[in-house]
Amino acid sequence: MSCRQPSRARPPAARGARPAAGGVAGPAAVYAASVFSRKSAEPAPQAPAASAGPTSAKGRPTPSRKEAEAARKAALTPVDKKGRRPASTATRTPQTADQRRAARMAAQHGGPVRALARQTVDSRPTVGQFLIPAMVLALVLDVVLGRRFGKSASTDVFLFFYLYVLVAVVDSTLMTRKTRRLAAQQLPGEPVVRGLGFYVFQRSIFPRRWRRPRPGEALPKA
Repeated sequence: MSCRQPSRARPPAARGARPAAGGVAGPAAVYAASVFSRKSAEPAPQAPAASAGPTSAKGRPTPSRKEAEAARKAALTPVDKKGRRPASTATRTPQTADQRRAARMAAQHGGPVRALARQTVDSRPTVGQFLIPAMVLALVLDVVLGRRFGKSASTDVFLFFYLYVLVAVVDSTLMTRKTRRLAAQQLPGEPVVRGLGFYVFQRSIFPRRWRRPRPGEALPKA
């Protein structure tokens, strides 16, 4: 009986191993070759071109805020500025200082009722025309007499000053009533002027040379 040598088992072929020369490629090698060939045939992706700026839906760059405001101002501004400037300056007459003064005087002192009030106030010396000098004198006496005779002297000075102011207010009230009575007789169609009492009082507390318009002076024409 003969003894047979046991056959050695051949090691399995490694996955993906290249076949010997003249041999047939296996399925794994064919699949790998097809995958690598397809990857090499695909073109490389190109980087997107850098855009100049954010674009709007219409395909042009979106204007910045400063550009949008400049465009809006340009739309509101007339195109022909040089052609419009002579027309605008020709229609607008420049006012001189005298014209502005006349317009201001007419707004403050205009009207026949106010003219009658000025005539009534200027017709005689008023009690309140010495109000400003009396106020200055009261302040001086308050300082001088207060240091020498005490607080009671200062109280007496201001008491006489307040009494003088009260008499001036009564005098201006009487002149206001006289003005309204004369206006009802001489100017029956004129409307009632608001603030006539304050107007009379304001004019009566100034000395005659400080009053504007001056006594007997007509208002300047605009």
